[in-house]
Amino acid sequence: MNKTQKFVATNNSEYTEVHWGGYDDTITLLNSDVISKIRELKREIKGDIIVSASAGLVQSLINAVLLDELRIIIHPVILGSGKRYFDNIDTRHDMKLIETKLYETSGSMLMRYETIK
Repeated sequence: MNKTQKFVATNNSEYTEVHWGGYDDTITLLNSDVISKIRELKREIKGDIIVSASAGLVQSLINAVLLDELRIIIHPVILGSGKRYFDNIDTRHDMKLIETKLYETSGSMLMRYETIK
């Protein structure tokens, strides 16, 4: 993880730098026009770009038609409140289920979808 290229996306213009231990050359801040920068990264980077735990960024990527695949893990816990993962989606986006996996010990379920463009 330390040597893997990382990008930190934020709408907060007060952030001007990010650090990753002694590996600052592996982390880049995206703090303005994030969607345009991600569009450029998709053209430049060979392989997968993974978004970890950012509902707001995923919603923006869906709206910009930049999301190729979505993996959702459902845990058998009902919280009753919290941020809704698919709020703020502008239009319909069809997806195709391409994989499921049950984690029997926890009862969690992975669902993997590809976007249909």
